[in-house]
Amino acid sequence: MKRRSFTNLKKEMSLEQLNNFCKELAEEYATSDYEFARKFFCEKYSLTQSCYYKVLEYAVVNNLISDLTLADIMHKSATNQSTYYDGSGATSVAKYNRLYNKRCENIAAAFSEEKIRDIADDFLLKSKYRVSIKHEISTKTVDFAIMRAVSENIVDDRTVAALESRSIATAKGSDKYTTRVGFEIVKAMREEKK
Repeated sequence: MKRRSFTNLKKEMSLEQLNNFCKELAEEYATSDYEFARKFFCEKYSLTQSCYYKVLEYAVVNNLISDLTLADIMHKSATNQSTYYDGSGATSVAKYNRLYNKRCENIAAAFSEEKIRDIADDFLLKSKYRVSIKHEISTKTVDFAIMRAVSENIVDDRTVAALESRSIATAKGSDKYTTRVGFEIVKAMREEKK
């Protein structure tokens, strides 16, 4: 049987079927033993290697799997990669961290302005962790929601100043500098949109 590309999958499946397939494959990969990896899943589902990786990426970025499943995928991928190339598991971890960031950014992008305002207001009164619990989102998604609140002029200037001050005050170590720079960037984006 000919191996399918991701483009083939998108043509032969409805969006719901594609989402279910990607979710199920990602969950199966995450919970299977280490020897069940790319080669096994490519053969089982008649996928090209590229398609296999795109299926996992799609499941992560489109929030089809839980954070726990994502962590399992990241760990398994890094472990498997390091068995072939000593110490190379870090590239897998970096890749899944980038995908996770994109996932969180996508989630925040889908929020209404009212929800963004609520998250920003809550962050002024509660820890980022408490905000994430209240809104049932990750702390990284809270970060993206705050960036969106500022850059898209969803909150007023006084709230921006308070968000910046609180974010810098609660950042640890070198994150304080990164937070300052990040706020300068999103405030510049804010000014362009005024």
